Amino acid sequence: MKEDIFEHIMQAEEGYKEALKAALAEAGEYVDECRDKQSTYFEGLRQDWDMFESAENDRFAGALRNEELKMEADTAEYIKQLRANQELKAETISQRLKEEVLSSIWQ
Repeated sequence: MKEDIFEHIMQAEEGYKEALKAALAEAGEYVDECRDKQSTYFEGLRQDWDMFESAENDRFAGALRNEELKMEADTAEYIKQLRANQELKAETISQRLKEEVLSSIWQ
């Protein structure tokens, strides 16, 4: 009877070791699966970020380009106005000089 009990204990211990090995193997597979899922998730996040960053860079570059074109148009308009004002000023000075000369001559 002692031999039967000892044999059952040995079988139970062997079963325990096998169950432990199976649990460790299953846990290792689970960890590998989780690691793969996490890597896939992070790769998806990285791709999403890259697409977002690219879209934002394109949008920002477009906004800068539009602002540059607007500034160039504004500058051209200001130069046009400046020339018109300078011409008006020159005409006004010329007219006043003519009036002064004529006034001097008539006096």
